[in-house]
Amino acid sequence: MRAKNMRYRWIAAIILGSCCATAMAQFQWRDGRGRMVFSDQPPPPSVPASRIIRNDMESFADRAGQQAAARRAAIASRRPARRDAPAKPANPTVVVETSGTKAAVGTEQAQAAAEKTAALERRARQQARCRELRENLQTLDSGIRVARVDARGEREFLDDLQRKHQRDTTVAALAKDC
Repeated sequence: MRAKNMRYRWIAAIILGSCCATAMAQFQWRDGRGRMVFSDQPPPPSVPASRIIRNDMESFADRAGQQAAARRAAIASRRPARRDAPAKPANPTVVVETSGTKAAVGTEQAQAAAEKTAALERRARQQARCRELRENLQTLDSGIRVARVDARGEREFLDDLQRKHQRDTTVAALAKDC
């Protein structure tokens, strides 16, 4: 009786172990013989993209980008509206027709408003870049492990030399742009 129970426990352990192994797989593709392959490593370059069924690294990067955009939008929505932002002109150019000739009136004001809007947009982009650079510098100084995804879809962590180089580049960009 005990041997039967032990056998059932081993069978249950094997089944659960195999389920966990496939759940941890980040990549799924069919090999040249048509067999399904589950792996935590990306498929070899010889496998065409049409045979790759699941690539969690790409979906992870997409989800991370979407989450970052959502956070930025949430932060932006909490900020009060800028008072110095120009109102969008409905129709900046007024055309007046007198005795068969047309003359554009208000184009100078429209150009001035467009230039002011462009300057404000450039300033907003500059401030956003500076904010991102400061956040990157704070992350690099925090000491946590920093990873990036390379061209093959593999995650690689920055070593101390790479971290120092990245930090120096960020400090130089801050000094130059901000």
